[in-house]
Amino acid sequence: MYESFVKAQDTIIKMNNTRIIAKVLEINNRDVKFKKTDNPDGPLYILDKRQVSKIKYANGTVDTISAKKVYAIPDKVKSDPRVKDYGRNYFSATISDVFFGFATIGYERILKTGKFGIKLPLSIGFNEPHISSANGSSPYQYYYSDGWDQSGYYNKNKIFSTGLDLYYYTGGQGTLRYFIGPCIEFGQFYYKYYEPTYSQPVSYTVKKEIGSYGAIIFKNGMLFQPTKSFNVSLTIGAGFYQEQTKNDDTNSNSFYDIEDLFAVEFGLHIGYKF
Repeated sequence: MYESFVKAQDTIIKMNNTRIIAKVLEINNRDVKFKKTDNPDGPLYILDKRQVSKIKYANGTVDTISAKKVYAIPDKVKSDPRVKDYGRNYFSATISDVFFGFATIGYERILKTGKFGIKLPLSIGFNEPHISSANGSSPYQYYYSDGWDQSGYYNKNKIFSTGLDLYYYTGGQGTLRYFIGPCIEFGQFYYKYYEPTYSQPVSYTVKKEIGSYGAIIFKNGMLFQPTKSFNVSLTIGAGFYQEQTKNDDTNSNSFYDIEDLFAVEFGLHIGYKF
């Protein structure tokens, strides 16, 4: 058996003209597999096909390897099941807004391509401030509202807000995806209003009034969707908002204060898709 194996020897000629006396057992798209003729029961050798120029077989035929196209065999890659199976109806709750005194939910419709989403948010405030109706006196000549609390865009006395969010998913839908888009929002909030009596001595009455605001914010977000239904997302945005509150002067002329301010948004959301 050993003698027949030696007689049936082949010659592998490498690209650098090195010769290997062997018995070629297999040639595939990527490798040449062989055993050495002086050790037929020894290990199986595997040689990258790109290193081989030609093979001379024991029967006299020659196979020119370098002239043939070598195909790389890719490793099997696990596909992302959420690319196609992701659900186009998306309900979410913004759990981070609870810390600011709001309950915020939203419905988003993912378009057929999977790259665009249209979201309708709704936020309801928990806080309604208690304002004393007692009169007071003040040296100020002008009477004003203090609608500008220091919480900025996250007004602690919000009544409600809604709007429209337009999102673009840069990689379509999937287990982990980045999205961006503009968002518009409008809503109302409570504030203190100091109503003058225009009498001497000057006095005023504190009242609770309703102000309004509008905002334009550009958001960035990451969506993590480990299953078809459950997901978690994070949004960070920046833009501008405008508040409007009532004001008076000592001549009994009413007007509105309008102020443009910078807005920063942060949201941590949990959602359900179907």
